[in-house]
Amino acid sequence: MRTLATPPSILYYQTNDKYFTQEEIADYLKNPDHNYDWIVNELINELHALYIRVRNIDNQASILKDFVKIMLPSIADYDHIIDKLVMRIRRLFIDWRNKLWAGILIKYKELDKKYKNPSKKLSAVQIANKMSEKDIRKIWNQWTCTIDETALEVAMESLRDVCAMGFRAIEVAENVNKAHDDFLCLYNDLYTVNLAITTRYNIANSMDLSIYYFEEFKRKSSKK
Repeated sequence: MRTLATPPSILYYQTNDKYFTQEEIADYLKNPDHNYDWIVNELINELHALYIRVRNIDNQASILKDFVKIMLPSIADYDHIIDKLVMRIRRLFIDWRNKLWAGILIKYKELDKKYKNPSKKLSAVQIANKMSEKDIRKIWNQWTCTIDETALEVAMESLRDVCAMGFRAIEVAENVNKAHDDFLCLYNDLYTVNLAITTRYNIANSMDLSIYYFEEFKRKSSKK
């Protein structure tokens, strides 16, 4: 059973030193000349937990649209505003995937070199099991900085498993690009890290991810 979301009744805009109610946020966002950054930052703080649960986005970005609607119910009927906000956080989501992959690749190379044994090569899972909690926290630090510490400790082994999936992709693929693509395809399984990641508003934790359809990751062909 998923925890219910508790969307913010007010948000603080530091630049103007003012608190905005949900209704005032809707009015504020209707003006295209207004600065959206502070609202995007509030979304990002909650988005960390969604990223930990699932690192993929469905083709229509419905998962992000619903995320915004739950967080900001006052704009649920304003598709053009939601699309603008989703465009901002979608780019970030994709960037995060590449950063996570880079961290996993670096750690794999480091541990593979450290535990290299000519007589008996360690498997990807065995290498992943050599990771310390500090190693795991370092790889995931960017997305766990706003997560409740107790929830993070519970999630630690699942986060290790995600790293092990990356290690396995590197182990079997013929090159790094193929490993990267295979790693993203594995994330079509939405329950890789299906944990109660506690945040201030519990937006991500409240979402039922099984209703979204994810297609296989496909690398874009380079222009000739």
